[in-house]
Amino acid sequence: MIPANPQDYLHELDRKALRELKRIPVFDKVCSKFIQLFDEKIYGMTDMASKIRLSEEQVPKIYNMLPDICEKLGIEIPPIYLELNRDPNAYTYGDKKPSITVTSGLLECCNDEEVYAVLAHECGHIACQHVLYHTMGQIILNGGLELIGGGSFLSAAVATSLKLAFFYWMRCSEFSADRAAVICCGKSEPVVQTMMRLAGGTSHIGDEINRDLFVAQAEDYQELRNSSKLNKFIEFCVLSNQTHPLLSVRAYESIQFLESEQYQNVINHMNGIVDEPKPSAKPTTRCQSCNGIVPPNAVFCPHCGTKQEQQDMATAGK
Repeated sequence: MIPANPQDYLHELDRKALRELKRIPVFDKVCSKFIQLFDEKIYGMTDMASKIRLSEEQVPKIYNMLPDICEKLGIEIPPIYLELNRDPNAYTYGDKKPSITVTSGLLECCNDEEVYAVLAHECGHIACQHVLYHTMGQIILNGGLELIGGGSFLSAAVATSLKLAFFYWMRCSEFSADRAAVICCGKSEPVVQTMMRLAGGTSHIGDEINRDLFVAQAEDYQELRNSSKLNKFIEFCVLSNQTHPLLSVRAYESIQFLESEQYQNVINHMNGIVDEPKPSAKPTTRCQSCNGIVPPNAVFCPHCGTKQEQQDMATAGK
């Protein structure tokens, strides 16, 4: 199997938002400062001291999901930890050696297929090289600008612009990671089901939740949001300080990606299927009299009316 190329499934909003983030004049300076001060070993020490590190011998059912995912996405198997936290969640941080943490609440809430989708999502962040900026964004958004000396060269307005741009890009990056999960699962259902769980579908009422109705709910939301500029503005206000998109929107985007030509191209690449080369375009034929473009097999020029027998003969003889 050929690993999926993240450039082939990266969400267009992810690309655009990251470009806009990097265009903020102080971004390079903040990034440089962060890299100077950031030491991912400290996070690793905290993980080893306070969480359970999973392996082939430690909770193997969860750990053994990773090799298949990492092969499909073309990344090394990252360290993975289990954290005691009733909130269903998973997250990834680091730089050169990123790690994944899943919470006990996630394992209680989701079935095996859904946990696989969540791990594929987190590995998607690694494959798309989101993790360093995600880590930096989380620290900055939690007051870290002062810690890295940002207060010495950032005005309040620029700091606010940087934070809003980070929030926006982080939300957009989730769509790319969801696409990685769809690719690994080979379908959108586990991703959509996970969104349902996070929206309120606990394991106690799992059989009573209707996936089709949740998808219809997502479609209704899309229609409502797009019905007016005011609704889009309200959505912006709701999300401006959020790191993740709305759950129904993520479900909708995952389904749309599965049904797209882009998804099929990614799967064809992974299976080594090469598209047949398209036939080359016919040479452009121009009128000898007025130099206008003449349609193939036309007897007369549509521009000046000149008969084209000699032009056709000249073209055929080339």
